[in-house]
Amino acid sequence: MALELHALLPTSTLPQRQQWQAAIDDLQFPVTLDPALDLPDTTGFRPCVVAGWNSGFEIQIDSPVDLLAAYPTLRAQASNSSAAITFRWGGDLRECACVMAAAAALVNKWGALAYYPADDLVYEPEALKRDFQECLSG
Repeated sequence: MALELHALLPTSTLPQRQQWQAAIDDLQFPVTLDPALDLPDTTGFRPCVVAGWNSGFEIQIDSPVDLLAAYPTLRAQASNSSAAITFRWGGDLRECACVMAAAAALVNKWGALAYYPADDLVYEPEALKRDFQECLSG
C-alpha cells in the first residue's frame, strides 16, 4: 500500500537540489537527497540516505489544479499554490522519514503547505519533525 504526502508551493519556481539539501541540513535532519535530483524533470523513485541507511521515495511534480479540486481542505488553505510535489512511500518507515524531512524543508524554507490526505491533515512544521523522529525510530 502506497502512502502519499503532497507539498503545495506558493511559487512555480522549484528549489534546486542543492538549495533543498541545505534546507534539510538547516533543520538538522540526517537525510541526504539523491545527488542527481533535478526538479522539475524528476519523477519516480529517488534514492536518499537517512541516518546512514539507503532509502528513498517516489516523487512527482504537477500543477496543483487536480489536488485542489480533489481535496476541499486544500482549496481553503492553498488556493494560491503554483506547484505540487507528491511524495509516495510504501511500508518502509525510513522512506517515510525521508518524506517528512524533505517536506519539512519545503514548508520551512519555501512556505509550502504539506498535506497528508489519508488523515485530511495539513502538517504544522513541528508535527513533520515529530513524525520524522517516529518514522526513524519505528
